[in-house]
Formats: sequence, structure tokens, C-alpha cells
Amino acid sequence: MNDIDEKEELQKKLDVLKKNRESISKEDLETKYAKAYHKLLSEINALMNEIMFRELFFFLYTVDFLETGRDLVAEEMKQKRKRLSKALYTDYSAQEYIDLLREIHREIFSQYLAEEHDFTTQSRCRINPFIDKGKCLVSLAA
Repeated sequence: MNDIDEKEELQKKLDVLKKNRESISKEDLETKYAKAYHKLLSEINALMNEIMFRELFFFLYTVDFLETGRDLVAEEMKQKRKRLSKALYTDYSAQEYIDLLREIHREIFSQYLAEEHDFTTQSRCRINPFIDKGKCLVSLAA
């Protein structure tokens, strides 16, 4: 499954979850429809985890990062957990969820480089797909 398919599939499942929560009582979801409801939640969780891994660790998956970046990832995820959960289970928005993950990725990447490495702006632009390319072009031209 590619990135677009995963996002569309997650959004479809979130739409079903929203419809179910709006039209079926919580009690019925937990009893009468428990098997299907929990299967849907499990499928959402699996897609969410696949997307999270890809978005957070894209271009960061190196031995050096794994040794020093774990704490950065844990701290950023802790700070954004409520917003991520709200994006999925209150706003039912796959795009908002992905945007938050990309924001976390940018923050982790910036902190990691500031603490551990002395890369030029040009290097950062080449290896991080989520950095604002407009800023890179200004910096590269100077």
C-alpha cells in the first residue's frame, strides 16, 4: 500500500467510525456491535501506526539517530499525544494526523541536528523532505 492509499484507507475507516459513533449508542457499540467496532478500531490503529512510523522516521532511520534520537521522539510524542488523538478520534481527520506527524518530524529533525550534528542548511534540505524548501532556496542562494 502506498502513502496515498494508506491515507485514503485511514480516512475511510475514520468516516465509518464517526458515522457509527453518531448513529449508534456507545452501549450498543460496546455490546451488540462490539466485535465489528473493535475490529474497526484495531484496523485504524494498525494504519495509524504504519503512517506514524513512516512519517516520523523518514530519513531519520540511521544507527546514529536510533542511539541518540529515541529521547527526542519520546518527548515530542508525549507533548503531542492529545493533539494526535484528537485528530483521529474527535476530528476524524487523517490529513490532520499526518500534518501533526510531519510537524513532530520537523521538530525532532531540527533538535537532532542542533544537538548532534553540524550540517549546513543545504544538507538539511537534501535529506529532510519536510523542511520548507522556500527557506532552503534563500539560504542556498546566500
